[in-house]
Amino acid sequence: MRESPRQVDGISAIDLEEKSRSWRALTVLVLGYSAMIIPSMGIAVLLEPIKHEFALSDSAEGAIPGMSVVLAFILFGIPAGLLVDRTNRRNLLVGTMLISGVATALGAFASGFWGILASRFAAGVAQTPLQPAQVSMVADLYPAERRSTAFGILALGVPIGQILAYLPSSILIAHYGWRTALFAMGMPSILAGLLILALIREPRRGAHDTTSVLHRAADQAVGLREALRGAWARPALACIIGGQVFAALAVGVYLAWLPALLQRNFHMTPTWIGLAMAFGSGFFGGIGALCGGMLADRLAVRDIRWKSRVAGCAMLGCLLASIAMISASGAMFAVAMLCIWAISFNLQSGPSYDLLQSLSPVRARGKLMAFMTLLQVLGSVALGPLITGIVSQYLAPYSPQNSIRFALLGGALLNIPAIYFYLRAGRTLKADFAHANEST
Repeated sequence: MRESPRQVDGISAIDLEEKSRSWRALTVLVLGYSAMIIPSMGIAVLLEPIKHEFALSDSAEGAIPGMSVVLAFILFGIPAGLLVDRTNRRNLLVGTMLISGVATALGAFASGFWGILASRFAAGVAQTPLQPAQVSMVADLYPAERRSTAFGILALGVPIGQILAYLPSSILIAHYGWRTALFAMGMPSILAGLLILALIREPRRGAHDTTSVLHRAADQAVGLREALRGAWARPALACIIGGQVFAALAVGVYLAWLPALLQRNFHMTPTWIGLAMAFGSGFFGGIGALCGGMLADRLAVRDIRWKSRVAGCAMLGCLLASIAMISASGAMFAVAMLCIWAISFNLQSGPSYDLLQSLSPVRARGKLMAFMTLLQVLGSVALGPLITGIVSQYLAPYSPQNSIRFALLGGALLNIPAIYFYLRAGRTLKADFAHANEST
């Protein structure tokens, strides 16, 4: 019997079209994620020129990249998650990209500190739905057996954005000044918003989830309190949230203070520090994100618990690489450990986001993601770097040369609870998945 023309190697034309649509959507989402990372990371390169032009204090300078965004997430992070679960996520992302890009570009015309701060705050408010919306969409674009790989690919947006933030920004500042660089940083978000509008369609919620009242009752959106109560009732889900929060806290400390460590203890120039951060945390971080998702999906075919085990082992690698990095005696070894650290941290991105979404009810995914993102921002942008700086300043009179090393050791130890939570999640992962399938 001749094969139906609508079959290609046993795969229907409809399935092929769906896979093509999913990959196209994921590619555009990665580009959008990268575009939003550019101003978030790149603003750090502009701080010194902005400080000199407006004669700012160190505290005012520090408020521009961090506290303005933290305040935006405190005020609007949870409402953004509620919005993700109740509205068209594609259109929400389009608005997020366009408004954030315009707000960033307008910062180039600021006449003083408050103008820059207002620009960053507006961009931060616009960005609050980004992660909940895109993560929720990816969960609906891919079935469970391919989600870790999909989330690993989505996580490539961060290292790609880091590379595009550090290198072009340095060149633009050197030749055209910080205003041109800041204006240019807003353009990718605008272009990404237009691409999302043209190339992505809103996926059906729960399209690849198992049949259950909780996962299929798409019109029964739950409140934040009910979503948190449901997460607490599933120990594996609660542990994944805890693991991601501590992982973000640890990485936030290092991203904030690694340039200072490389400059103070290894006497690296700003140019070499920029290259080390761009390719160390960017290029090698991308390798980790891609490999982690693929590895978790492959191992999970034998045992679903490998998804949390991969995440736990990745954070163990982070812990060891962090300690080796801060205790290094030479710059080359420190940069090599930076590369291993970046690979290790990004290995957990795909499987951890996969588990978070797969264990969450469809109409609670945005809320839980927003809640977790708020905790991550508070820890990684505000509390972690601030406490590390206070500890380093306190230790400076006793050990001027090594105060930052000892302070960063505390940041390295934050990986330990992340390891515990990820590995602890594996103990109830099978039961929690079974519970989700029965109750949804």
